[in-house]
Amino acid sequence: ADKDVYLHLLMVYLRKDGGAKGPGVRAGDCDLSPALSLLSNHFACMDPVKVMEVLPQDIPVVQIQSYLGKVMRHLDSQRRSMQISHQLLKVHYANLSYRETQLKIDQQSDIAKVPALSKHMPVKRRSEPIDLSEHESECDVHYIRHICDSHVVLQFVVKNRVEGQRMEDVRVKLFIDNDSYELVDEIPLQALPYNSTGSCYVVLKTFQTVGTISTSFSCELQFETLRKESMMGAPRIYSDSVTLSNIELSTSD
Repeated sequence: ADKDVYLHLLMVYLRKDGGAKGPGVRAGDCDLSPALSLLSNHFACMDPVKVMEVLPQDIPVVQIQSYLGKVMRHLDSQRRSMQISHQLLKVHYANLSYRETQLKIDQQSDIAKVPALSKHMPVKRRSEPIDLSEHESECDVHYIRHICDSHVVLQFVVKNRVEGQRMEDVRVKLFIDNDSYELVDEIPLQALPYNSTGSCYVVLKTFQTVGTISTSFSCELQFETLRKESMMGAPRIYSDSVTLSNIELSTSD
């Protein structure tokens, strides 16, 4: 609305009483001084495209050179401000996304806060953390046994050590080959950024046995990563895995 007010005032300056206005007016038919002064003082308050449409077609460029220079600098300043605002929005989005991911990781690291595990609670006892990863592995992995009434909940605590790598759909695959345990559920970790530590879970159903039976399971860490094959190419999702040490379980746990 404000821009239209100044534009209408410009049109008034560019016509004689009862005469033509805009391109129909020749530069010599009107006093350009008030119009040029208005352009100089209020260039930011008018649409430059509309201004050029109402100016006389034969107006010497040298007379509006100052106005054009001011408008170009103003538009360039607006463009830079928009770029800065865009970058700030990207930073704010990235920070918010990171905080959301960390909140999810923190909540899933607490077995009592994982909704899918609530039906197996309470935990009667738990083991100390047991390391499963190789010394030079790209991830640190250890697990904790949570013993419930008829289930064992295995909590796998994973730390992403690869700089620049974001792991997604992080889970531990158990290879079960006996009748002492039955796989009930796998609860993966949605995302794990670099240098973050989070938990995924495996739930096993236990059965009554005669005597104590010890079992060793082979297992591997499975996850997905987003990689770019080239600077110009689109990122692609790759599945990856890391072999872990065997898990030892006993019916006496």
